[in-house]
Amino acid sequence: MILLFALKFLWAVSKKILKYTLLLILYVVATLLGFCMMINQRYQIITKLIKFTNNALEVIHLVLGIDLKGWFRRRGNRSSTKSTFDDGPPPPLPENSENAIQFLLKENPERPYRILCVSNTDSVDQIRNHYRKLVRLVHPDKCNLPQAEDAFKILDTAFKKLADPEKREEINSEMERQKAWDEFNKNMSEDYKNMFEELLNTIQCSSCEKRHKKTLVEKRTFMEARFCAECNTKHPAEDGDVWAEVGMLGVNWTCYACFDGEVYEITDWGKCQNLKQAIPVNHHRVFCHVGTQAANKSGRSRTPRNSEESGNRGTKRSKKNKRRK
Repeated sequence: MILLFALKFLWAVSKKILKYTLLLILYVVATLLGFCMMINQRYQIITKLIKFTNNALEVIHLVLGIDLKGWFRRRGNRSSTKSTFDDGPPPPLPENSENAIQFLLKENPERPYRILCVSNTDSVDQIRNHYRKLVRLVHPDKCNLPQAEDAFKILDTAFKKLADPEKREEINSEMERQKAWDEFNKNMSEDYKNMFEELLNTIQCSSCEKRHKKTLVEKRTFMEARFCAECNTKHPAEDGDVWAEVGMLGVNWTCYACFDGEVYEITDWGKCQNLKQAIPVNHHRVFCHVGTQAANKSGRSRTPRNSEESGNRGTKRSKKNKRRK
């Protein structure tokens, strides 16, 4: 009785320890993921890594002539669209010996159904019927064309595999496994593709904890990015700069940002960050920077270094210093 009570007590304690251990592990993992997301949001690490990889592949292509990017793209397309066993409908039977030899020699020996021009649902009689028709075309005793013997060996091996019930069952099982694996790879490739596209084409929002779309503005460069109504020109932008502009009639409020030397439109993000009321539009200075407070509460701003205003401000400061002396 005492032993049974002790075992129950130990079991209850063990469950509690296991429960809190799992909760602790989940908490640590969640904390690390949140920290990584925060770091990536501030420094755009994943985006910069992807861009660096693309640039490196382009340099390799230009210098060495090796198109690794194209190779990866073609390999991904093959893996996502072409299956080892999913060949669609069976091909038609060749009409003459020459076509039959070419057809058999180019086919994969691991595809017996395709070699015999049948599907995996056809009966043994149908398979045997196709086998006999092909034998009449490629058998060495009836065909004097070169490579007829090699073609017949491929045909005979495929028929023996499908004529044996056990071997045919193994082939069918392998086909099902391969189809399931190919479908899994296709879904995984699409998931990763969607994930990277989301990371590249969105920006994390600290207000709603979601990601907003960012659109590349191809007509603007970082050297002529920010429209200034005071100077009636466009000033350069630095990485992380965020600014807002409106049209001639004061409508169509648009928010922009500079990432990796390129200008993006991030209006949805700006509205969610309340920048429409926080920063002036078409202004000479930059009042917001990605990774800082949305509104410039601390008075932080940046003036273009090559502007006349910066020169005037420097002159005023020097005059004040002379007066103090």
